[in-house]
Amino acid sequence: MTDARACRNCRHAREASAAVNGGAKAPLFICRRFPPQPSAVVLPVQTLQGQGLGVQVVTGWPQVAGDDVCGEFDEANKLIR
Repeated sequence: MTDARACRNCRHAREASAAVNGGAKAPLFICRRFPPQPSAVVLPVQTLQGQGLGVQVVTGWPQVAGDDVCGEFDEANKLIR
């Protein structure tokens, strides 16, 4: 029996490509319920004053497992809000 709340049953979930999945046994999904989430990556940089740190901001969709349960699931109406 499958759980209707599971991410694999959600209309916002897309199965991740093999490159993103990284050889995981269970397939990963990309959740597109909300916009991509920004994150910062700190990188070493060479400046005129010497070495330092630079920040690169990247965005990406959250990765979820197929058995994860969405917090946006409305049990009374059986749908994602």
